[in-house]
Amino acid sequence: MFNDNNLILAKGCRALGIAAKRFELNMRDCLGCGYCTEGCAYDRKQGTMITFIADALSRGVQLIHHCSIEEIVFERRGGMTRATGARGSVRASRPGSQPNTVPPGALQIAAGIVVLCGGSIESPALLERSSHPDPQHILGTGLVLHPSLPVVGLMDREIVNYRGISGAIFSDHFYESRGFYFECLFGHPVYGSFVFPGVGAEHFELMLGFSRTAAFGVMLVDSVDLANRVQWDRMQRKAVIRYRLTDADKSRLRFAAQTAVEVMFAAGAREVLLPSEEPVGTLRAPRFQRAEQAALCAELRFRPHRTTITSAHCQATVKMSEDPRLGMVNSRGESHAVQNLLVCDSSAFPTSCGANPMISIMSLARYQGRRVAAELARYDL
Repeated sequence: MFNDNNLILAKGCRALGIAAKRFELNMRDCLGCGYCTEGCAYDRKQGTMITFIADALSRGVQLIHHCSIEEIVFERRGGMTRATGARGSVRASRPGSQPNTVPPGALQIAAGIVVLCGGSIESPALLERSSHPDPQHILGTGLVLHPSLPVVGLMDREIVNYRGISGAIFSDHFYESRGFYFECLFGHPVYGSFVFPGVGAEHFELMLGFSRTAAFGVMLVDSVDLANRVQWDRMQRKAVIRYRLTDADKSRLRFAAQTAVEVMFAAGAREVLLPSEEPVGTLRAPRFQRAEQAALCAELRFRPHRTTITSAHCQATVKMSEDPRLGMVNSRGESHAVQNLLVCDSSAFPTSCGANPMISIMSLARYQGRRVAAELARYDL
């Protein structure tokens, strides 16, 4: 069920001597509906909602959904700070949801151990608004997020792009030397409309040709910069992200963009464009008519609000390190400052895991679950 769009990436890579591979796909009996980027309504993708969570519920775990946690509760005991629960609120369930286990309203949970799994944006935000100690001012810093640059090819024929299995082919050919991947993924037209460049009639023309459009992305394994961070904005009551590409990462992304444009032309595209309004050379925007123009990608500056760069892999904002000067949690995921508080998500990664992080996150959760169960006495449980 690999669709035409995947085969186009494979063809372009093969033409230029670039190795391409098949993803190991975490799905069963895919229907090829084409809504992968919007979430599988048929539960064929084996995500944690239908694996880990379902397993937990079958073993008697209580799940509270439509719930927002405002703060983790800390108490001083014997000269040490200890996590003892959480406070939050439960909203009314949306139609179609499973029955909740508690009624809507204020919620207070008492717990012998608190495991935080809010992800690399919400975990540091929750710790900050809970007044978790941060003597080294490192909470939320060093955000990495695998910035990705879409590359769009206009073909002379209609292709199957978002139907079928939309993400099946990738290339790690440049991972060791340049730190990036080519990955095939194509979204529903609503998703694609956000990625396509241009406004007004120009954008409308691109959408009219949607069925003749191919695309894949450059996924950059970005460098750690402590200035890139997540902070809790008390005035706006939300997490705020500050992120800028380093100069070194921009240089690698320019090379990756140039190579990706060449790959798309080698696959048969008549025109290749990037989601950018930056002028390059004599072109008012990076819309290329021939492969030789790909060299103009060297002039890209990736200016905010001029070039669209996507991301889905936020990591490393509550870093793991045995040295409390470098990390918020130790190698067990335990807070250096608060007893019986663990962080178990991608925020605990010391740096980028170097690939799509789903399996790494699930493996960490499985390991920590087994470890905690075997070391209950460590937590006075």
